Amino acid sequence: MKYTAINIGPIVSTLQMARKPRELWAASYLFSHLMDCIIDTLFELGITKADIISPDILNKNQNLGVGLYPDRIFFKNELPVTSNGKTFEDTVFEKLIKSTEYTVNKDKIILHRLKKEYFKIMIVSLDISVVQSENEESKAIYELNQALDKLELFNITNTDTDTKNVRDLIIMRDKSPLFKKAFDTDDFPIETLGEIAAKQLEVLGQENWKKFAKDIKSEDKKIAEKAYSHFSEKNLKSYHKYICIVQADGDNVGTTVSHKDLQDGKVKEISTALLDFGKKATNKIKEYGGLPIYAGGDDLLFIAPVVGIQKKEDGNWKNILDLLEELNNDSFKGVIDKVAECNLKKGNKPIKASLSFGVSITYYKYPLYEALDNARRLLFEKAKGVDGKNARVLNWRKHSGSAFSLSFSKSNTNLASKFDEVIKQSQVEEALVSAVAHKISNSEGLLKLWMGSNENIYTERNKAFFEKYIGYVSGKTDENSLYKESVLNLLNEFYKTKKTQRISEQEKEQITSEVVKTMYGMLRFAKFINGEEDKQ
Repeated sequence: MKYTAINIGPIVSTLQMARKPRELWAASYLFSHLMDCIIDTLFELGITKADIISPDILNKNQNLGVGLYPDRIFFKNELPVTSNGKTFEDTVFEKLIKSTEYTVNKDKIILHRLKKEYFKIMIVSLDISVVQSENEESKAIYELNQALDKLELFNITNTDTDTKNVRDLIIMRDKSPLFKKAFDTDDFPIETLGEIAAKQLEVLGQENWKKFAKDIKSEDKKIAEKAYSHFSEKNLKSYHKYICIVQADGDNVGTTVSHKDLQDGKVKEISTALLDFGKKATNKIKEYGGLPIYAGGDDLLFIAPVVGIQKKEDGNWKNILDLLEELNNDSFKGVIDKVAECNLKKGNKPIKASLSFGVSITYYKYPLYEALDNARRLLFEKAKGVDGKNARVLNWRKHSGSAFSLSFSKSNTNLASKFDEVIKQSQVEEALVSAVAHKISNSEGLLKLWMGSNENIYTERNKAFFEKYIGYVSGKTDENSLYKESVLNLLNEFYKTKKTQRISEQEKEQITSEVVKTMYGMLRFAKFINGEEDKQ
């Protein structure tokens, strides 16, 4: 049977044009709208909802103001032929261009239009044949994805004129046709990076928020720099000046939908679950105080404060790690359950779905396009390679220029819980956190000596190290002692995960270096999200 896939672009380079959250949202929404134009054209030419394998189709009345379509669509049958003599691509572009055109002067004489040459619509149709035990739809997705991946390698660079037209559209502050499409309104007041970073202060210092929001957007640098002075020292924390750019991707979802043993009908069920995930994730991010950029397929991109505007059951404020946990455990649960129902294996291990995240944390004045690129690299170059998947890879770049990184998998529940305990106990003085972190960092050569040893050996020696160099006393329950104990337990858990029967000196050095760097990043970050890190 014939199957067809359509891929759109250039998404990454268009997102890289953005310098403000509003522009990033517009760049992303433009491509979701392009996919919407493709779907409308397919329906007009006789392709039905039943023909479309992925993605699930959004109800027109359920627009959440964020892109919910991925960059690829798969359907049964070959590409339908148009009746007007135009190509399929030209028919789609007519819809896109007409729906995004706008006048650029008061007399409505000059009409701004996108150039179709900027956009890339790649189409592949293949005959798919299967043996008795194979799933036709999953094989179609696998082979079509491979074909599209090859086509993407031959993308043609756009001209400056084509790029300028897109750039002019996404930087629009008022009366953007994209606002009209998303919200049926001419205006969409998206907050600046400074406002999103300080979002918690809207709750803590509500009476001064409007003054702050006005000043932080001022083009006068002196006024903008004094915006934070509207809030009391008691409420103002250093994390109010830092922003999280978060990119997420589903683990093992693509593996599942292209698996040869997948049961009939499961691709559509997973597609429906993915659309539901996008809606739930969008609402979850908004409730936290963040700005969703897109939630298409198993991908997420959003901007969020380090600490949000909601409180947990224990009375503490939700932080970015709490949000990531909720996105995986709550919003993505429908996808996790559907993948589990498929009961598939990769080798001898069952296939499980989860979300992995790349999080770039930067000062609110840091260039958005650089933070965006960093988040993408953290996800695809690091998080996706973490053992156990369900990874969290964070990079925190301070205003001073120094940077800290941490990487771990939530699949390792013991390690995750030990880190949670460190966060909980990090209400101690900054000087203690700094002293413990630096002592561990400066003792890499010593800690290497028992890396890879048996549990009774490394626990005994790590305890002795803490007693001698960090002043740890077992059994004491004051806050400083409980903090030291939580750090010791975390260090022991790292040793446990790295335990091996045979390990060379070179491997010892490499593993110990990774553990020490991750520990240092975790200790500094745990203090940072508790609001006690020195302000910049």
